Amino acid sequence: MKFIQIFSALLTPVIALITTYIAFQQYRTNRAKLRHDLYEKRMSVYKATSSFILLADYIDLKKAWEFHEATDESSFLFHEELSTYLKDIEDKGMRLAFLKHAIANSKLHDDKQATEIQEIREWFKNQQELLPKKFMEYLNLKILK
Repeated sequence: MKFIQIFSALLTPVIALITTYIAFQQYRTNRAKLRHDLYEKRMSVYKATSSFILLADYIDLKKAWEFHEATDESSFLFHEELSTYLKDIEDKGMRLAFLKHAIANSKLHDDKQATEIQEIREWFKNQQELLPKKFMEYLNLKILK
């Protein structure tokens, strides 16, 4: 009889401990899923950016718009510094596409536009080396925020 009383008295705290343990495990699982989902979205932006930079010589208005759509949510995924950097890439890509289009549809060859195109292409080449460093804190699984 005493055993049943002791067991009854311990049952509620044991159930509370088990429930707490299950809740903590769910919290950890949900947090890991959130980190994974965030990593996937960030990686998608990284891949789109890397492709855009590598194919800078072939940028047209359609590709520039596709890049805009791929990186449009960046302000929700990254700190302001990286979001601004992605916006700079987009702006330079749009400018390059516009200049190429203007030269292609013009019978006049403007040296100023050609020089600007070359400068933007050089800028894109320099970004190939910088890009992984810019994204490192967001894609390194050891320090993922």
